[in-house]
Amino acid sequence: MGRDAALARAVLLGSLALLGCPDKSSQPPGDERLLAKLKAEKAREEKEGPTVAPTAVEPVPQDQAVNPLAEFAAKGTQKRELKVPAQNNLQLGKNTLRLSALEATHTVGTGVSVTTDDWFVVATFDVVGPEGGEVDLSAAHLERDGKAYPLARDAQAAAHQKPRSTLSKDGARVELYFEVPAADGLGKGLSLVVPDGEHASRLEL
Repeated sequence: MGRDAALARAVLLGSLALLGCPDKSSQPPGDERLLAKLKAEKAREEKEGPTVAPTAVEPVPQDQAVNPLAEFAAKGTQKRELKVPAQNNLQLGKNTLRLSALEATHTVGTGVSVTTDDWFVVATFDVVGPEGGEVDLSAAHLERDGKAYPLARDAQAAAHQKPRSTLSKDGARVELYFEVPAADGLGKGLSLVVPDGEHASRLEL
């Protein structure tokens, strides 16, 4: 074999060796590969946001007992109109009171309201008497079977109604709120009592 041919063969073998066995220095060492991976992940988060683990699905809650007050509040005010008795007048000093409306409700007030699972009984009176005179029904109460149910002060406040008023030439209108246990019902035997000094006026409802 000539000198030129031998040299060409050596160059060819060297080239093949380089292609089959790349220089290890061209591959990043272990620490550098990890750093490169972290940098790539950081770049991905900046572009796409962090990877969020799947949220656990909450089990569907079982049926629970409904709170009556929450149910009344959700449904809004529930009212029942009650029959006004045929005898609906009371005399209080120089003032004549006429019961013009009677109803029962679970919720009283707007905005800030009060709710009961019993009943608020609302009695509305039209009062006539001397102009400038006072009518005060703050001592009025309901009675049945020896039990007394005084004014429900929280309901009066929620309704923005005072149990007393000054009469104009057209008289005055006064609303009274009482709380009566639902178990006792709203049937016969309920009376409205308005004390007047040593005496009391009574109206059977």
